[in-house]
Amino acid sequence: MVEIIERGVRNHGMECPLHPTQVLTYFILGFDILSYYFIDMVSLAHNIPLIIACGVVYFICCVATVYYGYYATRVNPTDPTISLEARCKKHVIVFDSSNYEYHCSICKSHVLSGSKHCGQCNRCTSGFDHHCQYLNNCIGDKNYDYFFKLIVWVFWMCLIHNVTNGFVIYDIYASSKELVQMHIKFYDTAYDFKNLFKITLIVMCVFNSCALLFLTKLIVFHIELKYKGLTTYEYLKL
Repeated sequence: MVEIIERGVRNHGMECPLHPTQVLTYFILGFDILSYYFIDMVSLAHNIPLIIACGVVYFICCVATVYYGYYATRVNPTDPTISLEARCKKHVIVFDSSNYEYHCSICKSHVLSGSKHCGQCNRCTSGFDHHCQYLNNCIGDKNYDYFFKLIVWVFWMCLIHNVTNGFVIYDIYASSKELVQMHIKFYDTAYDFKNLFKITLIVMCVFNSCALLFLTKLIVFHIELKYKGLTTYEYLKL
């Protein structure tokens, strides 16, 4: 006889345990932001108008990324029918199931037609699009807009970072005296550009370039899905 193990239901992506990919994403995001302000901004501190413009725009992108990332993760996308039917059972009220075509045997509830049971979250998600490991949450009707705006803002964040990196790299190979002076002022040393500073700059350039390629493809893909009126799950089933 097969023993069925009851699993807990994940209501949103902030619930523990956090997914390793989610934790790694937080680390990379934090490192990217710190490297921008403590490497790029310091290196260009001699050009006040430039660092004000870049710094403010990048800050706006960071705030928008955190805002939409938080809500895309924190929102509970569970099919509302499940809680409605559960309340009816609890208060011994007859639940009208005539308007529901589908029933989930795992959730033990009727669900909406666009819902799908997610094995990782162990719940049915309304308007299921996909499960995002970076957010540790399902993307559905309730948080899809947050998700889409998130990837758009992350795209701009990476683009601005790489553009600013371009200014720093230009100063490096132009042997800018102002850049060396800024490093002496802030770091008490004149970098020879063969140390951790240059390595970090190159790593961030490569990472943000790869992220831009990935995000461009992802944004275009979701625009196409919107145009066709499909979810990612429906597209994959075609």
